[in-house]
Amino acid sequence: MLTRRPDFATVCRPMAAQLASGALTLPAFREALCTLLRDSFGVSRASLWGFAGEGDTRSLHCVGLASAGAAFHAGGAVLHASEFGLYFEQLLSRGVYVAHDVTQEPALAGLATYFARTGVRSLLDTSFQINGRPFGVVCLEETGRVRTWTAPEAAALRQAASTISLSVARLGPTFDFGVASEPA
Repeated sequence: MLTRRPDFATVCRPMAAQLASGALTLPAFREALCTLLRDSFGVSRASLWGFAGEGDTRSLHCVGLASAGAAFHAGGAVLHASEFGLYFEQLLSRGVYVAHDVTQEPALAGLATYFARTGVRSLLDTSFQINGRPFGVVCLEETGRVRTWTAPEAAALRQAASTISLSVARLGPTFDFGVASEPA
């Protein structure tokens, strides 16, 4: 259920400013952002991903994951367009990927082991761009039960992704969430 407390943009923008000033480290920024997403949307897990590469060599790198009742995870998982082409295509063309029940999504079949291990049953992903280029993905996951995502939730996540995009764009053209330093 969408709680949106506190207002996402009101909290996100100052965090990005703290990162730009050096008052907040990149790992702390990623953790705060994932935790804010998880709490704002009332989900089991929220993660942040960054794009690398182009076309068939494009990949998504998890740079942070906040799970309810668990310590923050710095990420490290990588999804490759060559393996998950349908997911990438739908996410990039539509800007959002809605899976009420991940077990019923052909584009996510390659993640069945991950979903079984983590208990993820539903996901809502939104991509965002900076200067017209795919930059990142915000992923919300529900564990233990199927969740029917609503249109207002999808719209709110798109708005949150826009806020992240605008906040991060102000950090400069070389900012990449740390994806360049993530293992491939």
